[in-house]
Amino acid sequence: MMMMRPAIVAALLAAGFIFTAAPLSAQGLRSEPGEWVVGPINIKSSNGLSFCSMKTRYANGHSLVVASDSKGARSLAIDFGKKSLTAGSQYYVTFYVGPIHRTMVAIAATTDVLIAQMGDDRDFFDMMRSKDVLDADFNNQQLSFSLKGAAQALDELAACTSVQGQGQVYTQAKLPTPAQAAAKAAEAKAVAAELARNEDMKISEQAVSTSLSDEIQRLREENRRLQLENQAVSARLQEGDLAAAQAELTALAELERRERALKIENERLRDETDSMLAVQESLTPSTRTPGTAAEAVSVRFQTPPPQAIQPAAGHAAAQAVGDAVMSPDPEVMEAALTPKAPAPKPIAARTLTWLAHDGAAAETAGDISVWRWVNGNSLVAVQPWPAAGAPAVAQYLSVLEARCGGDFAQQAAAPVVSGTVSVVTAEVACIDADNQAAAVLAFISDGSEMAVVTFETGAETIADALGQRQSLLARVSGE
Repeated sequence: MMMMRPAIVAALLAAGFIFTAAPLSAQGLRSEPGEWVVGPINIKSSNGLSFCSMKTRYANGHSLVVASDSKGARSLAIDFGKKSLTAGSQYYVTFYVGPIHRTMVAIAATTDVLIAQMGDDRDFFDMMRSKDVLDADFNNQQLSFSLKGAAQALDELAACTSVQGQGQVYTQAKLPTPAQAAAKAAEAKAVAAELARNEDMKISEQAVSTSLSDEIQRLREENRRLQLENQAVSARLQEGDLAAAQAELTALAELERRERALKIENERLRDETDSMLAVQESLTPSTRTPGTAAEAVSVRFQTPPPQAIQPAAGHAAAQAVGDAVMSPDPEVMEAALTPKAPAPKPIAARTLTWLAHDGAAAETAGDISVWRWVNGNSLVAVQPWPAAGAPAVAQYLSVLEARCGGDFAQQAAAPVVSGTVSVVTAEVACIDADNQAAAVLAFISDGSEMAVVTFETGAETIADALGQRQSLLARVSGE
């Protein structure tokens, strides 16, 4: 048997192989290694070389150690973890790794540790880097050692001897077990996945940022489009305002035209009212003279004999119907007519309707009918007349003049056509020493017959009579 180099043996012993004694089992079982510990050994060879070792412990209690000097000479030791050897004795041991096997003479450095000097056997240790199992035949036993993590440990061992050989300090390194390495690998994978996810998030954030930028740009473009539309709408509204202004000017022009027409009508009514006020003033006792009423209406007629006058005493609204001057009894009017009037015509019925009268209680003498009633301050009378037109109006006014025994005055307006009827308005007054009467009249004709409406009143209430006639004319024109 060959003797091992004392320095290598001492190095292996210094690596910490001191265990309690125990019987060696007949068969060594393969088990997973623990962590590989790589670090310097605090001894030097006789030529001053430094040593480093890599070692691991298995679950079955065995340990495997590789020691190396800075020149690359290595030894391989097995620690059985129990006293099973004769210290100082030599044993044959064959190591198998992949296709390579080495039969070595090993020495029992202690009762627990068997050391084989491997020298600078690069092929063997390179094979240990690439294989997972190291088998050993020793003393009729087969031992198996897992080499998981051995490749990294051999790299660290080379680094340790290099650093130590340069006189520098190498700090002990503990390499993780396969499970720890797997856990670290899983952790690294998780970290990588997290980084990738973060990268994806960054990409997503970039995409979101890009999307937001695109959305902001789209909103800006939309805002610009809306501004342009608002400007267009504003322009259209301005054009619409011009059109509205033109329409308003047209409407104002129409209103002005109507206003001018109303002013003309108001002037006519004012003149009419002034005339009637003049008649009213002429009827007051302080101004009553035979010529006052005629001057008020600007017309003078021959005065009939006094005995032809039927005076009406007192206020017109308080007079008895039989005392009426401007709406005489049917017998009186019948005597003045030649020929006698026929029966009432439909125009009289229409007139009564306009005056809201039911047509009952007519006073009749022969063929002449008169409806008379008191309304406010006026005695209202409606009488059909057997003729129409200006001659008929003149004939009726001449009858009234013949009945007036004093000063008689009249004023008639031009005919006004309203729908199917023609209307002539007139104002009359009769004044003598014992009697003063005034009336406003409306001659309503449909072309073939005529209805005479009389609103007889006193001087103080002539305005009321004018208002009643105006209401009648409004109903006639509104039919």
